[in-house]
Amino acid sequence: DKNAMVRMATIRALKCIRAEHGPSIIHALAARLSHGTEAVRWAAVDALACVAVKNDPSAMTAVIQYLPHPDRFVRCAAAVALSRIALRGNDVAAGALQALLIDQDAGARCAAVRAMKELVEAAIILPIGIRLLQDHDAMVRR
Repeated sequence: DKNAMVRMATIRALKCIRAEHGPSIIHALAARLSHGTEAVRWAAVDALACVAVKNDPSAMTAVIQYLPHPDRFVRCAAAVALSRIALRGNDVAAGALQALLIDQDAGARCAAVRAMKELVEAAIILPIGIRLLQDHDAMVRR
């Protein structure tokens, strides 16, 4: 449907469906990470966090493909979704987020930092954090 409200309601309804019903649900939700309406993107993030089985490789792959998206808001949504799907210590998720740490957009770098904070131990993120303290954007340094 072309109506954003209908899409948001559909995404919310998908939250109720368990991931065991098939990977097509995960892929349908991941595709909404690139929707032009911010509310739809964030509804997709929330639904993915509820529907996806933690650390599910196919769910992570479905989300990771949106990390290099040309739209910075899509990259941010994908980073947040990945941090909610992957478990702490997941090297695949942390590795996928590494490229966003040097993204041209400060918002995408911030999303990557917040996501990494959820996924990696302090000892691992400390060197990254020290480097980001030198970032030219104050939003990233916070």
